[in-house]
Amino acid sequence: MNTTYIKYNAMSWLKCFVLLMILAIVAPTTADAAPRKKKKKFTNIELENMFLVFDMGGGLYTYSYSVDGKSQNMKPGGTLNATFQQFFYSGMGYGIGLGASYYGAATTFSAEEIVESTDENVHANDLWRGEASETYAFRTYFNSVNERQHLVQLEVPVMVMYKLKNMTEMWDFTVGLGAKLGVPLMKRYRLTDGLYETRGYFGSTNVEYNNLPQHKFTVIEANQTGKSRVSPVTGSLLLDAGFNYHWERGKTLYFGLYFSYCITNVSKGGKAGIVDVNNLSYKGVLGSTLVDNAHLIGAGAKVGLCLDFRRVKTIFKGGGSTRKINARSRRSVKSR
Repeated sequence: MNTTYIKYNAMSWLKCFVLLMILAIVAPTTADAAPRKKKKKFTNIELENMFLVFDMGGGLYTYSYSVDGKSQNMKPGGTLNATFQQFFYSGMGYGIGLGASYYGAATTFSAEEIVESTDENVHANDLWRGEASETYAFRTYFNSVNERQHLVQLEVPVMVMYKLKNMTEMWDFTVGLGAKLGVPLMKRYRLTDGLYETRGYFGSTNVEYNNLPQHKFTVIEANQTGKSRVSPVTGSLLLDAGFNYHWERGKTLYFGLYFSYCITNVSKGGKAGIVDVNNLSYKGVLGSTLVDNAHLIGAGAKVGLCLDFRRVKTIFKGGGSTRKINARSRRSVKSR
């Protein structure tokens, strides 16, 4: 064994260790010695124009798509959000938040789907053919199949906002326009009724074969559940407008209406068949050849609680109190 080589590497590792120890001791000391930049301290007026908003809403939260020319049955849903909002002297402001929404839809359809497939063994025992495989049309006939979709989506809304202050002593008006990014958390379908039949049309014989389970041509009852094939990211435009009721100092109740429309296609690309040719498992209409485009729609009413940041600071840090005012006003900030 080369002892010189070992000794050389041991010394190198020791030098590195000593250097790291010196840096670990000196770096924090140097950082402490350096002049620290003072943190911006918000004034009371600025804090009272910054809000933490918790809202919940419900209404029509659904998919928009069609199967074989028939539109889906729209279903109700809802949303929960936490948002940071800040307004300026002019009344303009912005909001950014985090939330989750539930979307639902259902469709009942009778249609035919054709997918090209290849059977590797269909002619394995035919001596008169020079090849064992053949490409054929795998046909699925759906008879009054009822599919129910469920989607829970994590959403990040960003809005430009405007507040019309001092409409009355107790009320003002807020409107917001923006966009939100969505990421599906739960995407499920469930079949509740109907049946479908798989058949195979072979050009070599000009015959459509059915009732041959060994070749996966059979009748199946529609009672499956599984994951819907939807896009991993969605983008929507949104509009939010409503009235603020100044309940008490630092606390405001919000009552508003909400609309959003997903401008991206929720139906995942690829356009595979609804029924898997290999194991006959059902995959759902979304992302299949029967649905070209699917979009999310959210429309309904909201109610929310708005806490200004003087109130938030008091809650989380303790001590202090909201600014004293005369008994007539319950607003955090009056228009100037």
